[in-house]
Amino acid sequence: MTAPRTGPATMDGQPEWKGLLMRLLRRSLVPVVLAAVLLAGCGSAGDEGGDGAAAPADVSGAEADAEPSDTPVDVSADRQIVYTAGLSVESDDPAGLADDATDLVTDAGGFVAADERGLDPHHVWASLVLKVPADRFETVLTSLAELGTELSRNVATVDTTGTVVDLESQIATKRASVERVRELLDGAQDLDQIVLLEDELTTRETELASLLARQRDLAEQVGYATITLTVSPPDTRTPVESGPDGFWEGLAVGWSGFLGFLTGLVTVLGVLTPFLVAFGVPTGLLWWWLLRRARRRRAASATPTAVAPVGPGGVAPSAPRPEPVAAAPAPATPPASGSDGPPSPPAPPTPPR
Repeated sequence: MTAPRTGPATMDGQPEWKGLLMRLLRRSLVPVVLAAVLLAGCGSAGDEGGDGAAAPADVSGAEADAEPSDTPVDVSADRQIVYTAGLSVESDDPAGLADDATDLVTDAGGFVAADERGLDPHHVWASLVLKVPADRFETVLTSLAELGTELSRNVATVDTTGTVVDLESQIATKRASVERVRELLDGAQDLDQIVLLEDELTTRETELASLLARQRDLAEQVGYATITLTVSPPDTRTPVESGPDGFWEGLAVGWSGFLGFLTGLVTVLGVLTPFLVAFGVPTGLLWWWLLRRARRRRAASATPTAVAPVGPGGVAPSAPRPEPVAAAPAPATPPASGSDGPPSPPAPPTPPR
């Protein structure tokens, strides 16, 4: 039989089972420690508005050495204020005033975030979104109002001091959490643990990058005030007058309206006269001719006509023939003077037909 292999001898003469047991214990404790770290990190990320006592004690050497204090932080000396304003001005040259406003903001250390202009000749206007340093906000706003005739102004402020402080605390906690995961990743030897730690590290680094982006955006809002400038031309519309007050004023208004009506009527007639001459006269003549023709037809149709009677069988009876009348004898013609012969006999009567 082959004797079992034993490790190097110890003071007790025992084999290396003791070292094997230590390795097993170390491997079994690594997942437990990893789970505890992940739970601590999730708790610190979920309690974003909590105090520093919720963070683990071993986040870093500096945090471990820091002593807790119950005194509230005084942030009144450095308030984080976001300034916004809307300004509406009137000018005869809106485009020129917009150019002057751009130069003014640029000289003050700001910039133009948006520029929109209407170039219609009948209605020119401009709308600018200007970013100016917060410490020059009031000065620049007053200078912009003096470029034209100010119509309206509104200013609003938002205190973001609490948000800034809370965001800085979240970023510090998230950075400490990322460092802890990196340390665990450096000491990990098992493949599954390495994959799990790498996924957790990626998630926490993404959350940290999002917090840093919010911090930069908030810092830009605090550092640069926003002014929305609207430039419009003067209003050329005639103001509406109030109604008449009293009888005589009403009479004057009515007479003026009557004269205006007559003027408008004469104007319309003057406009329509050429068309009446060109189309009205021929149309009137044609209508007169058609009416006269229709009257003649009605007069002709109204004349009575004899209607022959109809006998039995639908045959008209024949008219009776008139009786013949004998012609009277012609008187005898006396003989002419100086005639020797006897008178001629009378002409015989005409026989009837």
